[in-house]
Amino acid sequence: MEEVICVIKKIKLLADYADQMSDWDDSMKTLQWLDIRREKTAAGVPSTDPLDVDRKEPSNLTRRRTGAASSDKSVVSKDSQAARTTSPKAAKSGSQRSMAILNPPFKRRMAQTEPEPNYEVIEGSTRDVELYYSAISDYCKFSIDSQSGTDIHFKDTLMFQSRIYEFKMENTSNINFEYEWQAVSESNLKSVSFAKELEEFSLSEADNHDGDAKESPIPSTSRSPQHRNVHSTQSNVSTVTSLRVSVMPDSATDFITGNTAGKPTRSGSPSDEDPELVPFFVEPRQGVIESGLTQTFKVKFCPLDVKEFNARLLCRIPNLEEGAMGPVLAVHGKSLLPYVHFDLEESDYLTTNKRSHLGHDLFTLQDSSVDPNTRVLEFFSCGVNRTMKRSFPIINPTKNPFFFAWSQALSETEKTSSNEFKCLKKSGQILAGKSIEALFEFKGRKLGSFETFWTFQIPKLGIEVPFLLVGHVSEPSVTLDRTHVNFKSLLIGSFAEETVYVVNHEEEAYKVSVDEASLIEPDTGEAVSVNPKSFSVPPKSRAPVKLRFYARIEKEVSFNVLLNVQYKSMPLKINLKAEGYAMDSQLFFHETENEKLELTHVQVTDIDFGEVEVNDKLIKTFSILNSGKYMFEYSWTITQPHIPSTAQSSLELDPNCGSIEPGDSATCILNWHPRHKYSLNGAFLNLAVKNGPKYKIALRGSAVKPSIKFSFKKYNFGYTFVASNEQPVKQCTLAITNHDCKTVNVDCLFVNQPHLKVSMESGTLEPESTCLVLFQFAPQKCVKYSDTVNFLVNGLTETGVVISGHGCDLKLDVTGTKNKLCNFGAIRIGQVAKKRVHIVNHSLSPVTFNLFTNFTDPALTDYGTVSMWPDRDIQLAAKNGCVDIELKFHPKTRVAQFLEEVLLEVEGVHSGPLFALTGCCQATEVTLDSDTIPFGAVTLNSSSTRKLGHDQLRRHRSQLPVECGQICARFLDTAPRRVHIAGNGNGV
Repeated sequence: MEEVICVIKKIKLLADYADQMSDWDDSMKTLQWLDIRREKTAAGVPSTDPLDVDRKEPSNLTRRRTGAASSDKSVVSKDSQAARTTSPKAAKSGSQRSMAILNPPFKRRMAQTEPEPNYEVIEGSTRDVELYYSAISDYCKFSIDSQSGTDIHFKDTLMFQSRIYEFKMENTSNINFEYEWQAVSESNLKSVSFAKELEEFSLSEADNHDGDAKESPIPSTSRSPQHRNVHSTQSNVSTVTSLRVSVMPDSATDFITGNTAGKPTRSGSPSDEDPELVPFFVEPRQGVIESGLTQTFKVKFCPLDVKEFNARLLCRIPNLEEGAMGPVLAVHGKSLLPYVHFDLEESDYLTTNKRSHLGHDLFTLQDSSVDPNTRVLEFFSCGVNRTMKRSFPIINPTKNPFFFAWSQALSETEKTSSNEFKCLKKSGQILAGKSIEALFEFKGRKLGSFETFWTFQIPKLGIEVPFLLVGHVSEPSVTLDRTHVNFKSLLIGSFAEETVYVVNHEEEAYKVSVDEASLIEPDTGEAVSVNPKSFSVPPKSRAPVKLRFYARIEKEVSFNVLLNVQYKSMPLKINLKAEGYAMDSQLFFHETENEKLELTHVQVTDIDFGEVEVNDKLIKTFSILNSGKYMFEYSWTITQPHIPSTAQSSLELDPNCGSIEPGDSATCILNWHPRHKYSLNGAFLNLAVKNGPKYKIALRGSAVKPSIKFSFKKYNFGYTFVASNEQPVKQCTLAITNHDCKTVNVDCLFVNQPHLKVSMESGTLEPESTCLVLFQFAPQKCVKYSDTVNFLVNGLTETGVVISGHGCDLKLDVTGTKNKLCNFGAIRIGQVAKKRVHIVNHSLSPVTFNLFTNFTDPALTDYGTVSMWPDRDIQLAAKNGCVDIELKFHPKTRVAQFLEEVLLEVEGVHSGPLFALTGCCQATEVTLDSDTIPFGAVTLNSSSTRKLGHDQLRRHRSQLPVECGQICARFLDTAPRRVHIAGNGNGV
């Protein structure tokens, strides 16, 4: 063992190669096709040496990787195209055109190693791997074990027959070597390859004695039409020869030593000199012999012409020692022309001792010795009593016609028994070079192998050829997929079916028929029906046979059904077994815990469940008793043809199937849980005991709901203004009345929400009593509300009441922005000012509202000073409902300029100002700062002065005279007597 260090590196291909190459090794080649012209010799003739080429750059390159599945195609180069293109100058020069034709370019393939692509080594990826190798070096050595040495002589052989000689070659070297055999005729030393056209001849086994091949008495098989025409024997040879490819080395030594590489070869064709056909073949022709092993070779002599043949068998083994040559065997053989030829395939019936099982019974000759030249004609019959025919050509290869006759050699026993073999043409004449068909018929009446000897005679030539006719009769491979059918236990009066398949393993169809007499059991009279009773089974297929058995008595039966198969010696048997029995069972219905009612399968039993409230559950009990001696299975089914599909799942049985041992019982519970109101009438409960009685129970009852009446199931509050803290909510009342004859309990399952509150009185309702349910709706947002308020009746049935509504905002507005301020202007006392305000309801809900004012000026509070109409219970429709409000200002006193708001009240809630009022009443108004002047005590003839202030509530200047009464005029004096007061001014 030697060690080699292998360095492994991880690399990264550069960008130029990353997308082009996936791997590389130094065995990859680049093929270049070069345009080459032969250089002229001194005589002006192009050189034939392929090495004389122009040293030019290749015009075209063809790249491929070694081993790739691509075909090498020649590429026409520019130089070659130019050489084939006739230029005007070349057209004028006939000599140049002639030289171009005499020296055309040709292609030569040049292989170069593919260059390694550029790469980068990945850092830290280098590692060493230890590789160990060993080798054995030796020359190829061999030794041949042949009884006749290197010279093989075949006995004289008739045309179209063959002989075999065997020898062994051992590999004595330490290495394996390859070998290849070729036959070379000694007359011209032309080697001929082993074509498959002649390998079709089947050659007999032969053992060697004294170095010579033993003669084979069996004629060759499957002759081609050319071989059967004896007048064209030479042309036949030529035809075969033309199909062979000849490889002609310079010498036999070159082939034996393996020195043919690089030398040109040529194929044989009818135009070449016809090589002599070599009728010697070696099998195997080529292969490998491992070191120390031995290979056995067979040399076959198969003459197709009448002559003497001499040839050499050359074996090419490479790597021999210097000066050593491969094996060379000389072979000799002579062919003879037969008087008659039988184109009959080879049979190994005699050579393999297949007759040993016959012994010396009545079908064989008493003399067990058989002529070795006996020809064997075998018949193979699949089935008895069927006729088989065989024919083969008898050829007259001579130039003279002759008469022939067939005779049969019969033993004493065969003469008295029926003869299975017949010759349909026992005599006749065969013209020169013609053939005739021999026709034999065989009909086997028993299974086994049968023999008879016949003799072919040519009286004119005194020729007798023995023939052994062998007939093999075998049973058709038609079988049953099962031969036993057990119907098991059957209830009396019932039947069972089984299917048996007739399987045909043969390559042809067979007819099958049922033996009618075998369908009835003789002791009990029980019968089985078969369908079909006559049918055909296709080749490599199967056909079903249905068996139906009726149980009529309580007893176990067993009998065979026979199926007759065409050409089969014995019928097919199906063994049937069955047992009839009676099944005993009892069914009980438990009305109460202590009472039960036995039900019968003879008639339908009615069971009434009465009235059951919807969603309530009713339970009934059944029990099944097995009073027989066999275990049985049972199953329940419920048929409800007149009941709605949505209600059919309300009836359930648990368990709905099972099995009961003898003496045991099973309890089944029937649950009726109706979820809808319907009638159970028309429903049936069915109990089926397998192979036993069937019970049918008619169910009666009805699913009812409590007679509770709701005053409504839906209520829509419509559009409702979003609730505020002071705004009252909308309400409605639901009345629930019990019209049933028994007390009903009603519970409300709804949980109050901010937008909907439900309040309910006592939920217990006596017959014909009513309870009220109050719904209060207060929407919190401008959205649509829909709630289902469920009421549970007796804890079983739910009834829903849908309460819906829609929250919306209040949108009352005055048309026009200028109308939001109603200006009466300045008027005088006693005048009337009127205005009209247009109010529109843009809300989604109708609205009823009131208008009012809170005057801050006392002058406006007088009745009739400011009035509105209408101002109470004003109703506006939803979506643009409108109304005109008439306003009137009628002052009775001076009114200063005012600005007052008109407020809106909706459902008792003040919603803010809607519009404003402004105006004034112009008039003169003087007021004193005091209506009393206290002088106090004044001394006689003295005076006391007091000041009296006054204001004018007017914008314009006015004169105010001051006068005193007559009584006061004597002792009271005022100054000044006339006062001028500016607007909104004051004086003293």
